[in-house]
Amino acid sequence: MIKLVRTKLEPLQRTAMGALIVIDVHAIEVVRNLIAARVENINDFPWTSQLRYYWEPLKETDGEPYKGEDVTHDVFAK
Repeated sequence: MIKLVRTKLEPLQRTAMGALIVIDVHAIEVVRNLIAARVENINDFPWTSQLRYYWEPLKETDGEPYKGEDVTHDVFAK
C-alpha cells in the first residue's frame, strides 16, 4: 500500500488508500493491545470489546429466532 500511495493516483483513489491505511494501522494496534493484555480466551473483556453487533435478516440456517415482535431479524455479534 505504501508503494501504491506514492504513485500518481486520482483524488478518490488517494482518499480510499488513506482510509485503508488508517484501518490497517488501527487493526495492528488492536492486535498489539490484545497481545499486551494477554488475551487467551474468547470471554476476556478486551476480546469481547472488539465485537461488533449487527441487526440482520434471519436466514434458514440461523436456527430458531427469538420470539419477539420481529421474527425476521436478529442481533449477531461478529
